[in-house]
Amino acid sequence: MTVERLSQALRFDQGNRFFLLYGPGVNDRFIAEDYVECGLEQALHRVLRQHGFQRIVFFASHSGGVYALDRASQQACLPQPAASAPPTAATMQRVRTRGPLGQQNLLPQTNPTAAPQRGRGMSDAHAVSLLDTLMHQPSPQTAVILLQAETTLRFFDDQRTLVGRVGEWTRLPSRNRNICCFVFSSINHADLHAAVERLSFPELRACVEHQREGRQSYRSVRLGGPDMAELNRLIDLVRLQDGLQIAWLERRQLAEWMAAEEMSAREWLSRLRTTRQLNKTTAKQWFPASAMQEGSPWDRLHALIGLQVVKERIAELSALMADATERQRHGLIQQREPLALHMVFTGNPGTGKTTVARLMGEIYRDLGLLRRGHLVEVATAADLVAEHVGGTAIRTNEAIDRALDGLLFIDEAYQLTDAARGNFGQEAVNTLLTRMEHERERLLVIVAGYPTQMQQFLASNPGLISRFPESNMIHFPDYDPSALMQILLQMLQSKGLPCPPETEMRLREVIAGIYATRDEQFGNARVMRNLVESLEKRRASRRRQQNLPVDTPLLADDLPPDTQRLLEAPIPDLEAVLAELNQLVGLGSVKDWVRGQVALLRFEQAQRQRGVTSAPRSLHMLFIGNPGTGKTSVARLMGRIFRALGLLRKGHVVEASRSDLVAGYVGQTEPKTRKIINEALDGVLFIDEAYSLAQGGPQDFGHEALTELNRAMENQRDRLVVIAAGYPREMQQFQESNSGLTSRFMRVEFPDYTPDEWLIILGQVATAEGCEVTPEAAVAARHHLLAQQGANPQAFGNARSVRSLFETMKMHLAQRLFAAGGAWDADAPVRLTAVDVPGGGRGAGAYE
Repeated sequence: MTVERLSQALRFDQGNRFFLLYGPGVNDRFIAEDYVECGLEQALHRVLRQHGFQRIVFFASHSGGVYALDRASQQACLPQPAASAPPTAATMQRVRTRGPLGQQNLLPQTNPTAAPQRGRGMSDAHAVSLLDTLMHQPSPQTAVILLQAETTLRFFDDQRTLVGRVGEWTRLPSRNRNICCFVFSSINHADLHAAVERLSFPELRACVEHQREGRQSYRSVRLGGPDMAELNRLIDLVRLQDGLQIAWLERRQLAEWMAAEEMSAREWLSRLRTTRQLNKTTAKQWFPASAMQEGSPWDRLHALIGLQVVKERIAELSALMADATERQRHGLIQQREPLALHMVFTGNPGTGKTTVARLMGEIYRDLGLLRRGHLVEVATAADLVAEHVGGTAIRTNEAIDRALDGLLFIDEAYQLTDAARGNFGQEAVNTLLTRMEHERERLLVIVAGYPTQMQQFLASNPGLISRFPESNMIHFPDYDPSALMQILLQMLQSKGLPCPPETEMRLREVIAGIYATRDEQFGNARVMRNLVESLEKRRASRRRQQNLPVDTPLLADDLPPDTQRLLEAPIPDLEAVLAELNQLVGLGSVKDWVRGQVALLRFEQAQRQRGVTSAPRSLHMLFIGNPGTGKTSVARLMGRIFRALGLLRKGHVVEASRSDLVAGYVGQTEPKTRKIINEALDGVLFIDEAYSLAQGGPQDFGHEALTELNRAMENQRDRLVVIAAGYPREMQQFQESNSGLTSRFMRVEFPDYTPDEWLIILGQVATAEGCEVTPEAAVAARHHLLAQQGANPQAFGNARSVRSLFETMKMHLAQRLFAAGGAWDADAPVRLTAVDVPGGGRGAGAYE
C-alpha cells in the first residue's frame, strides 16, 4: 500500500535521474492506504516498490553507511559468487565489486531468514564505491536515497570522489532507469537554495538553478501536508487507537478545512490525540473564521451576488473537466493528456475574482483534479520580483511550492512583463512556465488583472498563450447598481447597522451615482466597503455627540460629504427654465438657437418612442463672444435644460479654466484634467477661455489636457456635455489648431449688447440692490460706456463693464450720503444720479 502524498509528487515517467526532496513533509509522519503510520523512509520505500524499483538502498552518515529496509534489496546488493568458488561458512564473504580494496570487498554473510539490518562501520569511501556500482548496474532497477543530504554531503570524508561519481551518474545511458534521491530538511525553496549553495556539488546546484529552465535530468520535489484522503485515514487511525469521538455529520467538512491548512500529519496526530473529540466546536480553535465556510463550494458560488455569466462559464469548465476525467477513468481516451486547468480572470478590482478563485480550488479538489485545493494568493505580481539576480526565481519557486496540490492566484499578473522591471519580471515568468509544466498535475495557476493589460501580458510570451487557453479566460463584469446595493446591505447587516427605508432610498441614489460616474478602474465591492466604513464612522460620531442608543439607525446625514454630490438633482420644469432664458437681456439669436435645439431634442425623443432612431448628435458647444455677453449664464441654464429633458442625470455645471486643467510638471496634467472631467460627469463642463489650452509651443502641457478632453468627449458622450467658451479671434485660432476636437462642437455666437441693453442691465443690477437709476444717470452712464468702448474696444466687457460701472456709482453714492451726515429715510428710494457716474458732474444733494 502506497502513500498518495509521495506517489503524486514523485513522477518517474519523465526521465529524471535526480530528485531533490524538501519541504515540511520530509520530517512528517505518513498514513498509508493500509492505515500504517510510518516515517519518510518507510513511505519512500512503499512508493518506490509500487513503481517497480527492485533494489532500494539508503545512505546517511548517522546510520553508519548503506542499508536497506527489505531483504530483497539487501540481497540485490550482493553479487552472486563465481560458479567455481566453493561455498564457505565464514562470517565474512569475499565479493567482486569495486571499492577501497581494489576488486575485493567484504560484506557480512547474510541469513536469508534474518531481518535486514543497517550497515555498521562502513567507511564513506566504501559506501560511495558501493553506490556507484549499484547506480551503474541497469538491472535490477535501483533507487539510491541519501538522507539528511545537507549534513551527509557536507561532512562526507571524500567529497571529491563523491562529486565525481554523481557527475558520472548524469551521463548514464537512458536505458539505465536508476534514480538518486537527495532528501533535504529545508522547509522552502529559499532554504534549499541556501543549503545547496553551501555544498560543493555542481550537479545539485544545477538541479536547483535549472529547475526553472526545464533540465530533464533534475527535479525538485516539495513534500507538503496531507490531503483529504490521508487525513481521513489519520482520523480513523486516532479513532481506533485512541478512542477519538467524531461528529460524523461534520466529518467531511472538518476534513476539508484540515486539508486547506498547511499543517503536517504529525501536528494533526498530536492535536487529535490531545483533544480526543472532533467537531466544529473544538475546531474553532484551529481555524480562522474566514476558513470555516459552511456548505459545498458550488453552493457558495451560487450564493454570490451577481456574476451570472461567471457562474455559467465555471459550470461549463467544470462539466468539461469532470467529463474528461471520467472518460480517462473508463479508458476511452487512448493517450492521456493533462487537463488544461490554468485560467485567466479579467475585470476591475472588487468583482469577486479572488473569492471565485478560492472556490475553484475547492471545486477542482472535489473533482479529484487537486489533492488539497487550497489557495495561495500573490496580491500583486511585484511580490514575486526581487531586485537582485537569482532572487526572483527563489521567490517565485517558494510561492509555487506553497501552492502545490492547490491553486496559485496571481493578481495584477501583467506587472511581470512591465518593461520597468527589466529581466527580473521575465525571470518570474520563465520560472512560472517551467513549474507549470513540471507540476501540471499538482498545480492550478490563475492570473488576474484588467482586460487590456492581461491581453498584452499573454501576448508577450508564446508559452503563456499555450498554457492559458482562450477557452479558460473568464471576464468579471462590474456589478450593476442592484448588485452593489445588495453587497452594501449585506455589509451593513454583518456590522449590525440598522438601515431604515428612507436611508436605503438615499443610498440607492448614491450607488446609482457611483455606478454612473465609475471609470475603467472602478473598485466595485471595495468601493462599497469604503462607503460602509465611512457610514459607520459618521454614525458613531453622531451617537457620541448626541448620546444616542446603540441601535440608532443610519441616517442620510451619515453619508460622507463626497457622496452628497452623487444624489440625483430634482428635475426642473423645462418651461420655467426657458422662461428664465427669456428674461435674459438681449441675446435674441442665442435664445432662438436654444429654443430650436430644445424643440429638436424633444422631437427626436418622441421619434425614438415611436421606434424611429436617428444618428446620435453631439451636444458639445462652442460659445463664441466678447467678455460679458452672457456665455456663463446661458451655460448654467443649458445644464438645467438637459436635466429637464432627461439627457443628463444631474445637469450641474463645473466651471474650469486653464489653471484647473493644466499642471506645471510632466505627467500631472492628464490626472488633473481627468479629475475635473469626473467631477463634471452627468453634467456640463464649462471651460472659459478654452483657446488658452492650444496656445504655446508643441511641448505645452495644454495639449495633454486637450487630448484627455477629446477622449472623454468620445467615451463619455452620454454623460458629459462640454461647452468651450472664448473670444471670437482667439477661438478661431483654437478651431484651426485642433480641427479634430472642434469638429465635435456646435458653434453658438454671442453678440455684443447694444447701448439700450446696457441700460436695461444697469437698471436690473441696481434694482437687485435696492437702488434706482434716474434718467439723467442713465444718459450719463450711456455716454460713459460708449466712451469706454470707443477708447479700447478689445477690453470692453459688455455686461461686466456695466456691473463695474454700477459698483463705481454705488461707491460715489455712499460717499455722498455719509458726507451729508449719513442719515436718510429708510422708506425712500435710493437714487443713483448723473453725479454718481464717473465724469458726470458730481455734486451734493443727489439724495431726494
